[in-house]
Amino acid sequence: MKRKLADPPSPQNDPRFQRERAEFSLVVGCERCVYFAHRDGTCAHRYPNAAHKLSAFEPGAEPAGSFCKEFELA
Repeated sequence: MKRKLADPPSPQNDPRFQRERAEFSLVVGCERCVYFAHRDGTCAHRYPNAAHKLSAFEPGAEPAGSFCKEFELA
């Protein structure tokens, strides 16, 4: 029988992530991505991006922040 992996914790609820984000100026969020269209706040690839914007990584944000599949390419 296969084990089901637990969902990872949300980044904005992880104190270590928040501390390292501030300490190392981690680049997260659509607004820092080369595929972000600043004129209308959308993704050039048309991905839904509400959970990928900088505000989604703040503690208690809804929707919870998550990393985009293009994150490492940008």
